[in-house]
Amino acid sequence: MPKSITATSINLESIQVQRDQAGVVDGLWATLNVAYGESHVREEYDLWTELSPTQRDAVQDLYDTLVQSAQTTYLA
Repeated sequence: MPKSITATSINLESIQVQRDQAGVVDGLWATLNVAYGESHVREEYDLWTELSPTQRDAVQDLYDTLVQSAQTTYLA
């Protein structure tokens, strides 16, 4: 008998951006749906701690672009 259970599939369900009051991104979380055969478990994964400073800057740029685009579209 194996001593650990291996996941059979992983699906990304969502990504959540955390920011401070100034709009600076300071967290990035993924919600994963992990299947173990017929059983499924939702897990939260801290992506922010895995990113390099350059990657964190890229996430900030992406966040700023998305917010600016949404403001132009919905607040114009």
